[in-house]
Amino acid sequence: MSNLARIEKETFDAFVFSVNYDQVISLGETLSTVTLLAAKISDDTDISATVLDSTTASLVTGTATGGSTVTLIDTATNFETQGVKIGMRIYNATQKWAAVVTKISSTTNIGDTVHFDTQDSAAASNDVYEFRIAKASLKAGTSGENFTVRFRATTSSGQQFQDTVTIMVEDT
Repeated sequence: MSNLARIEKETFDAFVFSVNYDQVISLGETLSTVTLLAAKISDDTDISATVLDSTTASLVTGTATGGSTVTLIDTATNFETQGVKIGMRIYNATQKWAAVVTKISSTTNIGDTVHFDTQDSAAASNDVYEFRIAKASLKAGTSGENFTVRFRATTSSGQQFQDTVTIMVEDT
């Protein structure tokens, strides 16, 4: 799969982007690792060290600080800045359920609560959750370069997926 991102940013700003693996990973599986490789479009030269903050994507996971049968709260996280969107699925690994996010709100801190349809068991403090999102970040100072970033994901069962994001950076 390939995605195209055309971004405009200040030369010294970092930029975070992500790939959502929700639709391709089976229920009960998790993302175990996602490696990244950046290459120039012009000649496929590896420029990962130059433009990426890390060659391993960060995954959106955490531990709940509370919740109910219709919410999960993590006061240490702003779900919106983590790339979570309405319509994405949240997986509660502790309670063994998945739910579709219907709203993001604030309980203690900005964006720390996700809402979903009623579940049989309540989300509770110390429940481990996951969104199947892999995030990457361009280094501050990345400018004037067109390149691809390959996301290579491996699941807990060893299944592998690859996604490519094409990025055209225009300085503003």
